[in-house]
Amino acid sequence: MTEKTIEEIKAWFYSKYEDPVKNCPHEKGYQFIWGGPYDAREEIENEFGDVISESLINQVVSELEEQCIEWSGHPN
Repeated sequence: MTEKTIEEIKAWFYSKYEDPVKNCPHEKGYQFIWGGPYDAREEIENEFGDVISESLINQVVSELEEQCIEWSGHPN
């Protein structure tokens, strides 16, 4: 259950946010033209904080932050 839940949360997150390297111009830092920068912990806690444990949130955020710390909105 836990791995499936983690993958579902990450799928939700990736449908809304992405690494700014993918679609944001970079001039003296990323230009967050699709919104942001977003914090994975804040966004996941806002969406799922009432229904999943803090330890599960920590695990998901840890995995996401291995990829990126500040996230851009998804251009779609």
